Amino acid sequence: MDDNILLKICELPSEIVIKIIEYIPNSKLCYLLDIPQLTDLTLSVMLADVGIGKYWNEDEEYENSTPIGWTGFNDYKSKTYFDDFERLNELVTKYKRYPTKLRIPESFEYYTGGKVDDYRHIFEKCAHIDLGVQDEEGDIVSSILKELEPYNLTSLTVDCLDGLDIDDVPSTLQELSTIGSRYGNYEFLTKLKNLKVYFTRQLPNTAVSILPESLTSLTISKFDETIITADSKALLNLDQLTISMTKPLEDPNKLLKWAPFLKDLSVSYDGINNLTSFGQMAKILHKLTLEMSPEINDYSLLKECINLKVLGMTACVFPFDLFSDSFTFPKLEEFRSFMNETHFRNRRFVLPKSLKTLYIVGHEMYIRNDLQLPDSLRSITLASIEFESQKFNLKLPENLYELVLDHTNLKTVQNVVFPQTLTRLAFDDCPLKKITGTNISELKNLYEYSIRNNLFKRCSDFDKPPNVVSFGCDSITLKNMIIPNFHNLMSLRLPSEIDKASQLKLPDNLQELFHERALRFIFDDPFFRLPPKLKVLHIQQEDTDFFDPYICRIYINCPEFLEHLPESLKVLNLVSIEGGSMTCPKHTIMLPKKLRKICIGGVNVTKDIFNKFNFKRCKQLELVRFTRGNLKVLNLNKLPKTLNYMYFQAMNVINVKGNLEEFPSLVSFSFSEEIATEDDFYD
Repeated sequence: MDDNILLKICELPSEIVIKIIEYIPNSKLCYLLDIPQLTDLTLSVMLADVGIGKYWNEDEEYENSTPIGWTGFNDYKSKTYFDDFERLNELVTKYKRYPTKLRIPESFEYYTGGKVDDYRHIFEKCAHIDLGVQDEEGDIVSSILKELEPYNLTSLTVDCLDGLDIDDVPSTLQELSTIGSRYGNYEFLTKLKNLKVYFTRQLPNTAVSILPESLTSLTISKFDETIITADSKALLNLDQLTISMTKPLEDPNKLLKWAPFLKDLSVSYDGINNLTSFGQMAKILHKLTLEMSPEINDYSLLKECINLKVLGMTACVFPFDLFSDSFTFPKLEEFRSFMNETHFRNRRFVLPKSLKTLYIVGHEMYIRNDLQLPDSLRSITLASIEFESQKFNLKLPENLYELVLDHTNLKTVQNVVFPQTLTRLAFDDCPLKKITGTNISELKNLYEYSIRNNLFKRCSDFDKPPNVVSFGCDSITLKNMIIPNFHNLMSLRLPSEIDKASQLKLPDNLQELFHERALRFIFDDPFFRLPPKLKVLHIQQEDTDFFDPYICRIYINCPEFLEHLPESLKVLNLVSIEGGSMTCPKHTIMLPKKLRKICIGGVNVTKDIFNKFNFKRCKQLELVRFTRGNLKVLNLNKLPKTLNYMYFQAMNVINVKGNLEEFPSLVSFSFSEEIATEDDFYD
């Protein structure tokens, strides 16, 4: 950054400077520390939320991505991250400033390098700690938590309660999140306001009596109505409750007696089968989420929810009566309807004028042309639904930012004026033949545009925005070389019609290539090469809310492209279901220096094929995953010692040469004959 610009920034008010610093990529913040006028403000931004762990995406385009191996149940949104505690300690020691929030994924002892005592001073100064704790580490963490009692720790997340004794957590806590099957007595936490308890077995009847009266927010699993006793006073101050149950909640009014000031209620897993007594609690609710409650047919009592701001419904009956000319929620800002039943397809419904977010996904939903969209809307998702006359004739609000119309019956989108504020527009998996006569070519703020899997016959059948960064394209675009005209394009998502590498004509500036909707994909061209700046190649079946995932089979008949991978590549994902294949390369595959993650699955990797992969240059590689093949002998000496994750699953590994102890950073590995799912991929 130019010195003159920096000097001008220093002259601005501190609150504005902080906003500017927040937009600067993490990897560039260190340069600001050497400027005396900016040192304190930069540190306040860097240390507000710190994560410990290694990441495969450190460049500025990927600053907010999730780190490899992160399994915490809180969203990971740290501003600054360090590979380990040693690097964080160097900064703390130099500037005498400490993190406010600290997050440590998976293994606590691993990321401290076994030098817990050297970093106790950092824990002592933190107000929020998010810990990944293994069972065997419980004693170590408990000893630290005991010593934090005199300090200012107010928020703690522990993803393995079984490894800790709850009595060891500091009484200063205001927020606590835990997972496990062990119960503890929380009464001594007299300052606790927010408690999230994810139990793995049923709660005992004494559960309520061991909770502090200070609670205002409670998330609790394995909930049973029998724990609410007539004299329960522990939760009189509760205003937010999220519960999941295995038994129906017969009397919602019982909750009102238990928590008379409840404003936010989420109930899931057949939690409510009638709303007979709901009216008594309705007037105070601001947020209501109902899941898996298909037995409710009468929502009339919810009309008492005049203060409701958020309504979410999943696998229920669509509440037409709540959106009519005679009634609509006066303060509702967000409505989410997912896969709800509709008993009357062609019924009219009226949206509240206060609505900001509309999300409707459901195969039986029908959108009439007379639906009025309120001017307040900022985000609209109407997916897996049907439009009247198969045309989009809705007038869009002027300040709309996001419009997603995936998997609908739309055939034409013509003469539609889209708002200038639009940043995302999607028409994936529709029978669209034309998107013409619109102002899409004038939308300078439209950075994400997706029109995969439609029925266009020529490039003139759809309008194109000027500044697209992320594009979900159709096959016509690829075949006619339209993509290079998108000079800002960095991310490309392919349609299912593209099933051969020989069909691809890719721009040189492309950085991400995704193909998640292919029934099959064949590398059939020996002269096919990836773009020179590509960082992510991802061909793998997509798991989506809108429809069943595609079944992807990959056939690497011409592996020459692997012998010429771009040096910029960081992620290589080629994951097929069982039934794919790979031809043995003629030459060695020299993997790029910057590669962080490689996943090859379902293509029957043999010993000869695997031996063609050369990992010598991969000094930053963190994850290796090969699935379905016939390796027989795995030589660990050929793998880089930097690995955090190592998976060879269903690879017929009979013999392993080498020693896992030579991989000091290894957090998780598997040589099993079963394939891990995406959910337990890093368990």
